[in-house]
Amino acid sequence: MADYKKSYDTYKDKIEDLLYSKTDEKKIVTNILVNRYGKNRFENFLDVGAGTGTIAKIFYDKSDKATLVEILPEYKKSLYEQFPEATIIIDSIFNIDFKEKFDMVLLNQCLYYFKKA
Repeated sequence: MADYKKSYDTYKDKIEDLLYSKTDEKKIVTNILVNRYGKNRFENFLDVGAGTGTIAKIFYDKSDKATLVEILPEYKKSLYEQFPEATIIIDSIFNIDFKEKFDMVLLNQCLYYFKKA
């Protein structure tokens, strides 16, 4: 994590442009999720790696409860503004001991944090 954080700090003002300016990845993923789950309702939604909230926007109004986990504090203000009723946790998923169950869990752009087994 320390290496990633150092790299992130170097490029954080340009991260969205660097990652997504030449791709329609967010649009494609959003369309797939809306087409597959857009009519569903969820009791408890978990978004791990919430980032800018792109994926959470799809499920927030379709869930009775939403929990967003994001490791980078730079996204905190934006997430609170967009999702005022959500539980927002700024921490590593590895530091969280959930006691509740979720009927929808999404991990987007975060699998590279997991160590190889």
